[in-house]
Amino acid sequence: WNDLADNYAGKAATVIVDAAGKGDYATIQEAVDALPSSNAGEILVRGAQYLLSQAVYIKDRQDLVIRGVGKATRLKVADEVQSDMAENAAAGQRDVVVADGSVFEVGQHVSLKDTGSEEVRRIASIDGNTLTMEGNLDNSYTVAASARVFTCFCAIYITGTSKRVKVLNLSIDGNRAHQEFDRTGWYPKEHHGDGIRLSSTTEACAVEGCWLTSCIAHNICVAGKRHRIAFNHSTDCYYDGINVEPETDEILVLGNHCWGQAAWNGIQVGYGLNDIGTVQVIGNVLHDNLWGVSIIGGPNGNVSVVGNIIKENSQGGI
Repeated sequence: WNDLADNYAGKAATVIVDAAGKGDYATIQEAVDALPSSNAGEILVRGAQYLLSQAVYIKDRQDLVIRGVGKATRLKVADEVQSDMAENAAAGQRDVVVADGSVFEVGQHVSLKDTGSEEVRRIASIDGNTLTMEGNLDNSYTVAASARVFTCFCAIYITGTSKRVKVLNLSIDGNRAHQEFDRTGWYPKEHHGDGIRLSSTTEACAVEGCWLTSCIAHNICVAGKRHRIAFNHSTDCYYDGINVEPETDEILVLGNHCWGQAAWNGIQVGYGLNDIGTVQVIGNVLHDNLWGVSIIGGPNGNVSVVGNIIKENSQGGI
């Protein structure tokens, strides 16, 4: 590794992330932002712990590879931070005034919540205790109803028109004991708190050879089309080890090991009565979950479950 860093940092199409400062960048986000949006190249991430106070945010990128060096490349989600709202916030506005804006960062995904409403937004700017969100609020929030703002984000969030993005050979610790899950409504709107999330507008991406544990939502959550989720290890998240949402097509879930999720399934495909496309669930090992494989959807799905090893799940196999 030292030879690679000494001789190629700053000189090759591959850029190097090294928390100790020996590479091109100290954080993955810096490397993502520095590369072009297309023909992006590869980010090699040295073994170390990278504490994430917000998601590694990958939007509208093509041909980007993020590659760790194994379990030693460890992305850990930082503890949740929060603040009560100091003023009421109305639907349609973007500014939210909190008691302490200093605990937040620009770029963080946060939940706005009171006893009646909730949604997730991304912080566009901060001016003292005023947080300005990307996009207008869907709901109104009142101080009298215990309105507050708290961080709720994925470790790696791939969205927009991103195509051919690969995440390979690294580990993610979702730190769920110190997180709080939230979403903007139910499907098909976005939720956060996953280890790795692919939005419904993404295409031809891959998550392979990763170790994921302890996310407050799903360890891997997939929407979009033509994705490959292969040979990952997923354990101890609160919801599903691997979740394939509606608005998907041509999804391959291959050779993963999903065990010991805290409350839900090894692999879930679909949600409610929403239609799903073609999904193949092949050769996975699934044990000690609620269900090994759970498939829920409307009349137009095309899901194959082939050659899996499924045992000792508390509710059933499939």
